[in-house]
Amino acid sequence: MEKTIKAYIERITSELECSSKDKQELAEELTDHLQLLVQEYKEKGFDQEKAISWAIREFGEAETIKEGLQASILPKKNFFHKAGWLFFGIYSAVVLWQLLIFRLIDRIVNRDSFNSYFRIYNEEGFFSAETWSLNSNIVPFKNTYLYITESQNFNLDIVLHNILGNIVVFVPLGIFLVMLFKRFHSASKVAMLGFIITVSIELAQFFLRVGQFDVDDIILNTIGAILGYYVFKSFTKTWRLLPSSKSQDTIN
Repeated sequence: MEKTIKAYIERITSELECSSKDKQELAEELTDHLQLLVQEYKEKGFDQEKAISWAIREFGEAETIKEGLQASILPKKNFFHKAGWLFFGIYSAVVLWQLLIFRLIDRIVNRDSFNSYFRIYNEEGFFSAETWSLNSNIVPFKNTYLYITESQNFNLDIVLHNILGNIVVFVPLGIFLVMLFKRFHSASKVAMLGFIITVSIELAQFFLRVGQFDVDDIILNTIGAILGYYVFKSFTKTWRLLPSSKSQDTIN
């Protein structure tokens, strides 16, 4: 199976006028899609050899696909890749501004006279065990459970911000990671980096005294990154179905 598919994909990508990196990425994308088609035919009762044959037939003539890629898909791919980096930069800047930089500026301007993000209640200051206890939560879903079960005691915007907001804010991270970095083409890797990033932000907020350390934020942010991964994968899976139908129309 692998040899037949690899040979077919190489016929498509080997002579494309693009970088070796682009060729490799295209080959991986085409292989993923072709393997999905093979699996569909196997589920219909075809043996492996026939499933591969029919999948390649449905996918289209290698020369036709190669011409289509060279003429339109590659320029679009490069454009969307650059646009992706631009929006990733904007997204990263906005998140860092909202979660760290703006809060730090606010704290410096107010000279700790009023800090809505971090509370120090006694003369011992930041290094007091009581201060650390008041500004941290290491019990999973403790605060989330509180917001849900005692929602009548909180404004709706506070509940939404602390639960849905913490998920939604990291959805773009999952999307950008899988879109821009080949090494993050698995949910586990996206989850791991999402976890590391949000832990870093939580620790930075705590030690800079611009936010409380909350394990719930870490969990919800990581869930958001994973959701972003699956959103992008679902979109690309649907998108990849379109070229095959176009190729089939061309052959017919």
